[in-house]
Amino acid sequence: MRTYIMIAGMLLNQELWANPSDWNGNGMADSWEMLYPGVAASAPTADSDGDGRTNADESKAFTNPFDPAERLELSDMRWTGDRWRLQWKTEAGLNYQVLWSSDLQSWNTVGLPRPGTGGVVIAEIAPAALPVGADSPYWKVAVRLPDTDADGLGDAEEKLIGSDPLSSSSMRAASQGGDGAYWRDVMLGANPLGGAAGTASSGVPSELNASRFLAQASMGPIPEEIAAVRDLGYAGWLNAQFNQPVELLLPYIRFLEGRRASDVPNASQLPYLHGADYVFADNCTTPWMRNALWSPGQLRQRLTWALSQIFVVSTQDGNLFYRGEAVADFYDTLSRGAFGNFKDLLNSVTKHPAMGVYLSSIFNRKPNPEINQYPDENYAREIMQLFSIGLRKLNPDGSPVLDANGEEIPTYTHADIKEMARVFTGFRIQGQPWGILPVTGSGLSSPMASDETQHDTNPKRLPDGTILPAGQGVSKDVDDAVTWLFNHPNTAPFISERLIRFLVTSNPSRAYVKRVSDVFANNGQGIRGDMKAIVSAILLDPEARGLDYITNPNFGRMKEPVIRMTTVARMLKAGKTQSSSTDLSGFQFWWTAYLAGSSNPLHRDMEQHPLASPTVFNFFNARYQLPGEVASAGLYSPEMQMLNPVTATASINRWFSFLPAGYHSNPSQAGQPPRNDWAEMIAMSRAGNDEEFVDKINLLLGNTRVGPSTRNQMKSAIQWASAGSFDQHRAMNGIMIALPAPECVIQK
Repeated sequence: MRTYIMIAGMLLNQELWANPSDWNGNGMADSWEMLYPGVAASAPTADSDGDGRTNADESKAFTNPFDPAERLELSDMRWTGDRWRLQWKTEAGLNYQVLWSSDLQSWNTVGLPRPGTGGVVIAEIAPAALPVGADSPYWKVAVRLPDTDADGLGDAEEKLIGSDPLSSSSMRAASQGGDGAYWRDVMLGANPLGGAAGTASSGVPSELNASRFLAQASMGPIPEEIAAVRDLGYAGWLNAQFNQPVELLLPYIRFLEGRRASDVPNASQLPYLHGADYVFADNCTTPWMRNALWSPGQLRQRLTWALSQIFVVSTQDGNLFYRGEAVADFYDTLSRGAFGNFKDLLNSVTKHPAMGVYLSSIFNRKPNPEINQYPDENYAREIMQLFSIGLRKLNPDGSPVLDANGEEIPTYTHADIKEMARVFTGFRIQGQPWGILPVTGSGLSSPMASDETQHDTNPKRLPDGTILPAGQGVSKDVDDAVTWLFNHPNTAPFISERLIRFLVTSNPSRAYVKRVSDVFANNGQGIRGDMKAIVSAILLDPEARGLDYITNPNFGRMKEPVIRMTTVARMLKAGKTQSSSTDLSGFQFWWTAYLAGSSNPLHRDMEQHPLASPTVFNFFNARYQLPGEVASAGLYSPEMQMLNPVTATASINRWFSFLPAGYHSNPSQAGQPPRNDWAEMIAMSRAGNDEEFVDKINLLLGNTRVGPSTRNQMKSAIQWASAGSFDQHRAMNGIMIALPAPECVIQK
């Protein structure tokens, strides 16, 4: 009678086991920890699911440490009369070796390793496969991690991170360490303190993780800023950014205003446009672009850009299109308030003349039913819907509060809007009588003045029943209403989630929103609305800094066209050497985007243009869901609302124009303003190392996420143009392949 003993386990000798990487040094495979977030916090000797296998053993078998039903074991074994039949469940990408022993001391292989399929494998072993007399064997299964290309990464790990298991340099040049070094850099700096993923230790972020951080916190990574992040650490870089001075748009517009009269005869020769009495607000885009590219305060630039898409005013409004000073100072107001307190920011936005014009709260009169005159409701609606509390009541994690029937609860009613509209009556331009809206002058860059004769002084009821007493003036009523909105429990999760979506990911977890919302409510020192604390919480959150971007398909956001544009321009040092902020021969970014009869509208090609949103709801709806797979999964993809058959093609053509010709609608104006600087890229091209050339583009445009297929296409495009006289073409070809690639379009 045949007898046997079944054992399931791991064999740890090097002949059968290619060690997975363990850069955080906790005794468990890094890539396995990515598959099962949270397990890294447990000890390798722990048994998280109580299935009899330690976490360390499960990491070697790539089995689920939180599912006791999933473990490496022989689930069935029997003697069939003429052979042994063994059965076990496998994981794809691993190899499994059957071993036998007669004494539990020495183990011997039987047959060849069997590749895992993700399903059940059956092995049948005839007695002839064992030595004579070995008729009562012990059995076990050992697992190995194949490393076909011998780059230090197992094939299963390469599948997980998207590299090619048949090439040791599919994600990085061999001269720079290849795929093994790439994986090291994925791990190092993947915690908020700059240490390795899965630890709470501090450390120096890799270039990869520093670049990825800057993709969220700046207008585009550049080598100097990557070095600064690595030198200071994430938190240290943020603190240094908080101390950078504010860069403003208004000085440039006022400079143009000062030249306007003398420039009128030569208007067609100048890199800006104006009328006899005004400077077009589209001119704001030149100082906007200069600051976005080369202001040392990159975090402020990125955050202000996000805030400008929450607190929207737009040059598409005819009254603002001719008032450059108002638009410039509104953006400057957001920039000045970006690191202050949200309450002050909301108050400043409310009282700014550009907002008063855009949402018609300026010259808003108290009610007079006898002549059918009632306050304009526009701003009252949007300050609640878009700027503070949103449409539905929220839990601190941003999820909707439901009533007894499971329905969402509205935050306010139309009656509440009518009451709130009475608050915003009595505003006019400083230094001007009621009803006069000048096209220039300091009144456009000063808070709106109060005209108490036009203000509704009766009591006003806020949505929760709070009463603003009778007899209060404009300023007191507005301050009280803004304070109420600021303290409303919805404001923290509503604004926190919107900022997370603009900076990090379109689909943050409820826990992520809750963590940031808690900081909004209290910065740790009892202060609500501290913008420095809020943005730090967003960018230093474990979800933002961790490895979700590799394994979680729901993580990330589509980069806005404007961010893609500034990223490329920063990489190519466009206009970096301009002499002053008011230098008309320096870098120009000016498009007659919404001017009647324009033949070169940027918004048509990209659906985005600074300070020119089509509606108060921004360039895209925050709750937009791309039809199909994205919507079916219940995910949001706001920026994808700008992606359509026209922009998908036209934006590529626009890039093809930007790269050689610069960023002005008429480059011949103002004596050929500075364009992209190709010197560094040309030098790399001439060095002949196309792999490192691709690495450079990858680091700055794709945050080193560019995979094997795109890399190969980039190399082919670069090599298509011969070295020497076509060096700039080679560089352009590589960039043009990268720009529409998913790895460069999707921020992860």
